[in-house]
Amino acid sequence: MTHARKPTSPWEALRLRNEELERENAQLRRALGDREVLQDLVTLCAGCKRIRDESDTWVRLETFLADRFDVKLSHGLCPDCVPDYGFRPR
Repeated sequence: MTHARKPTSPWEALRLRNEELERENAQLRRALGDREVLQDLVTLCAGCKRIRDESDTWVRLETFLADRFDVKLSHGLCPDCVPDYGFRPR
């Protein structure tokens, strides 16, 4: 994030505001693009939960999300899966 500086003239104020609006517009366009991706039908394997991408390649869910969105993923186990992996509830 850049620090805002005080404009020295009305024209500079307009230029700075225009630059700010252009940055915000770019962010909104990226968000809209992400939303449009989510509106498409995503084919999910019923067995392994991999997703078929645009090139008909089956990829892990984590890879699919990381390639398309600015996200970082972590892993955990939900309470229903804990017993399946040999862990005992505390």
